[in-house]
Formats: sequence, structure tokens, C-alpha cells
Amino acid sequence: MLKLRKGHQEGVEAALRFGLAAGEVVARCNGVLVKELGDGVLARFPDPLDACRAALSVKALGPILGLTGSFGITLGRIARYAKGRKAEDIYGSTVDRCARIQATASAQQVLIDTPLYEVLKSYLADYPELILSEPFTADAKGVGSLKLWELSTKDLGLIGRLGAPFRVYAVGRPSIEEKVQFMNSAKAEVIEVGIGLTTFAKYFTGQKPKEFKDHIARLLQRGVSVKCLAADPNYKGAAVGFAERKETHYKADLLRARQMILKERHALLTKGYPGRLEYHAYRSIPEFSCICVDGTDPDNARMLFAPYVAALARAECPTYQIARASEPELFEKYFKAIVRLQQRSRELL
Repeated sequence: MLKLRKGHQEGVEAALRFGLAAGEVVARCNGVLVKELGDGVLARFPDPLDACRAALSVKALGPILGLTGSFGITLGRIARYAKGRKAEDIYGSTVDRCARIQATASAQQVLIDTPLYEVLKSYLADYPELILSEPFTADAKGVGSLKLWELSTKDLGLIGRLGAPFRVYAVGRPSIEEKVQFMNSAKAEVIEVGIGLTTFAKYFTGQKPKEFKDHIARLLQRGVSVKCLAADPNYKGAAVGFAERKETHYKADLLRARQMILKERHALLTKGYPGRLEYHAYRSIPEFSCICVDGTDPDNARMLFAPYVAALARAECPTYQIARASEPELFEKYFKAIVRLQQRSRELL
């Protein structure tokens, strides 16, 4: 990843700096540096508090070294194998779990899971400089659902959002809880693209406020703009597309969804939030739906997108989760398509 983002030579030098610094911190915190992993390290500790101290120390060194790391810590049994007189390796489900936790973390974020949280929470009173976030829920390959907490110090602060590793939802759209968590990671902008945004509109009225509507309000309170891009039902190309899919009712559904979203927009405007809920109508038919978060942010840009498949209902099309940081070329292609749609649209007030 460092080579992709910084170039080969600079990436190698950065990885070496990180490895040396991490090794010194691990040793100082009574740990063992098991191995270096290119642009990361794997370490074990006899005491979970030492592991937390090491991760937070390396995080604090990030700005000094000009690097951003992500950290995963868990608690459990491991299998150790000697590799010569001093070298060793470790294996087991605990190691796999730790790797999945780290892969879920955002840049400069330290994540812990339930076993470690249960141990750590009793020590918080003794270490008032430590802070823990509210729990996150994430699905990890080969591990299943994880309950995670972000660990930090008052000086360093919380990142407040999980990373966006590549993921495929093969059976269709993510759940409303997953969508809300994804949108809540935004720092500046959320763009929702669809044909009619009928599901998005129904979330406002068909779910309890705390399940969706309240989250949108909190985004606007934080100054995040939420932009909805939907097809113009009066565009002739849209009518042809609906007819080809035998969706003769879709124009009425689209107009109804538009009215629902605009109604919510007007209600939220009266609150005076710094962020805005916007509705844009475009005169073309996209070939995918998506939720894009902070599209131009090199570290936080992420996207859920679903290319439409002719033989499938749109809700059944596989959805892909990508991030600009990890899949820059793929991300940029879809982001350019979103920008073009927005340029061809008009905002409805």
C-alpha cells in the first residue's frame, strides 16, 4: 500500500522507518516483534495493557514519521513455532482475528474487540487519559460479525469511523444498519445515486426515526451534506428504460419518492443545520446505484456501488464496497461517473 501511494523508493523507505520505530516501541512495552509484514508488523504481548500502550505509542509517532498506520488488537491463545535460535512465528484463530480487526481500522485508528474490551474497561478509571468509542459492528471474512471499539487518548482523539476494506455483498444490498454505519463515516459529503431512490425515501417513513432519520439529521448537524441523485421521470430516455424492464409503474413510484424526500428536506431546513439534504434530478439512466462518502478525500473516500445486471432485479444486483485509498483506479472511474451525473442534473428546491 505504501508503494502504491508514495512510489516504490519512498514506500520502501517509509516501511523501513515504520518497522524500526515499531520494533523499538514493542520492545519498550515488553512485547515481542514476531515479524515484519512489508508495511506492517505482527507483535505479541504477555499483558494486554502493554499491547494497547504500544499501539497508541506508534499511533502518536505517525505524524512525526510522516506515516499513517492502522492497528488491531485482540486477546486469546496462540500457537508459537520456533524458527531458528531466536526467530518464531505465531498461528491460530486469534492471529487471524487480529488481522481482520486491523483490516477494518481507518488510518491512525486503534481497534479492539470484545475479549480485550472486557479486560480493558475495568482499568479505565486508573488511566483517565484513555478513551473508548461507542461500539461498532463489522463483518469480517472468515470471522463473522465483530463488535469493535476504538481506543485512543484524549490528546490524540478518536477517528470515529471504520475503514472500508474491499467487500462484496453477493446477495444484494447491505442492510439499513450497514448503510447507516457507512454514511456515518462521512466528514463532508454523502452522495446517494439511484434510479428513483424509492428505498431511501421509504427509510424516512417506514423505519423508526432512530434507525435512519435521526442519523441523517446528525450528519447535517455535523455539517455533512447529503445529496440525492435520481432520474428525471419526464426524461424520454427514462421512460424507454422503464418500459424495457416492464416497469410501467416506476414513474409514479419515482414521483412519490421525490415528494417524500423533498418533504423531509424542507423539514430539516427549518432546523438550521450547517449541512444540507439536497435532491437532484438527472436526465439519463445510470448503469449502477451507489452511496459515495467523501469522494475526493484521499484517506476517507469510500463507496458502495452496484452495477445493474439486466437479468436481475436492481435490489438483487451484487454490491461492492471499495475505498479510494485501496482501489484508487476503480474508485476514480465510478466517481467520475457520479460527477458527470451531478453535472447533468438540476437541484429541486
